[in-house]
Amino acid sequence: MIRTQWKDVWKRTPVEDFGTFKSMYEKYGTENYQYWCAQMPPYKDESGGWAGYRLDGKEETTFKRYGNKTGWSLARYSRHKAWIHPTLKIDGKQVILVANAQFDVGTFVLLQVLR
Repeated sequence: MIRTQWKDVWKRTPVEDFGTFKSMYEKYGTENYQYWCAQMPPYKDESGGWAGYRLDGKEETTFKRYGNKTGWSLARYSRHKAWIHPTLKIDGKQVILVANAQFDVGTFVLLQVLR
């Protein structure tokens, strides 16, 4: 059991595995896992799609310095705590949540500069 955060609520949760975002990404990759911010976790929106803040994204999103969204997320949040959510699955893939990796206005401005 580790102390985890879901949106704004902290609690002790039994998890399969945990570590830093970088170590979890290196260990599990993206074939069977998706990476989301713990403060903005995935949820179904009105259209039936998934909303929230995903850290590994479409590879066609590119940045001059980091290559793609996943590279940018790893550079920014690599040392943040990450864990496998015990029950959440999206499109048949388990979800790994990353603490304090939320998107904010300052980040949006930075993304526009890096493109």
